[in-house]
Amino acid sequence: MKNKYERGLIWNERVDSGKTMGCGACFPIMAVAVVIVVGIFVWRIDSAANVAGAATEATIKVPVVETEPTKEDVEKLCSLPEVICDGESYASSAQEAWIDKLERCESSGNPKAINPKDTDGTPSYGSFQFKPSTFKMYSKRYGVEGQLMDRSAQREIVVNMLDDKAVRWRNEFPACVKKLGLPPKK
Repeated sequence: MKNKYERGLIWNERVDSGKTMGCGACFPIMAVAVVIVVGIFVWRIDSAANVAGAATEATIKVPVVETEPTKEDVEKLCSLPEVICDGESYASSAQEAWIDKLERCESSGNPKAINPKDTDGTPSYGSFQFKPSTFKMYSKRYGVEGQLMDRSAQREIVVNMLDDKAVRWRNEFPACVKKLGLPPKK
């Protein structure tokens, strides 16, 4: 149990310090946070039962499963006030890592990047170098609100694109998909 408390303190220090962690780390950390919260809850129930002299059969046993969190797990965790989540979309940690690499490839991670002449001769904007018409189309398709230069809106679109079988990745991000390969499956 000592390790769970140590991890819990580290998590609390990160949240209390006001530092924002990258999305690539969000879901593994959220999964650990769920395990820690459940572990502390079980420990408190167990401690209360032992102090009161009650039988330990009343202790709640929660199995710990080492898998990607489900969408329901993420929603429950995001409802906690100490957890910050951006958007309703969900990507596996491997997909988040791929999206981070795509962003670095497209704009070197600069949300204000502007390419005045993309491969087709027209300008591209932002973290993922969307053209205005492409951004507008995907925003409408996925119900994403935000402006063209809004990094979180562009990222939310890319996360939604992961589940869209109609997306032709080699057409949307040709140079970077050639370099990185196609995104991993969930």
